[in-house]
Amino acid sequence: MWAATTAAAPLFEYSGYYKNLASMTDVGGDLLLDDYQRLRLKARYEQGDWLQVDVDYELTTAWGDTTEQYSMLSSTQTVAGGAMSAALAGRPRLLNLESDIVDDDRFRLRHGLDRARVRLINDRLDFSIGRQSVSWGTGMFWAPTDLFSGFSPTEIDRDEKPGVDVVR
Repeated sequence: MWAATTAAAPLFEYSGYYKNLASMTDVGGDLLLDDYQRLRLKARYEQGDWLQVDVDYELTTAWGDTTEQYSMLSSTQTVAGGAMSAALAGRPRLLNLESDIVDDDRFRLRHGLDRARVRLINDRLDFSIGRQSVSWGTGMFWAPTDLFSGFSPTEIDRDEKPGVDVVR
């Protein structure tokens, strides 16, 4: 009887990963070297079947010959293979939860929250608010209907969609 009347114990999970993407490009006999690193830490808190809280923290670095020309770390720009995608500029983010620690000509160090979401769930409602991943449309190579945070066709790193501030 006691087990049936008590609420489920809260659950706390955490995970993460480290990624390093290095590139060398031959431009008319000149070699351009670049390196991009991402450390992503993920945490989730669950209280029973009705509450979830997700937070993802990112620490990213970029250095190299093209870092001065293209910002791989900006939430409003997408860079891949040395080409900037202007079509994806201006992702909807109401709160500035990111900041540069170092922003030099050839080195950038940035950190911030890419996800911060609270989700309430019951039989009649699935409500979430905060910075989260939103997908509109699918595609094998590119999804032109994904208005919130789609990937450019030339983007190399597609593991994590950038979070956007929404109420769902």
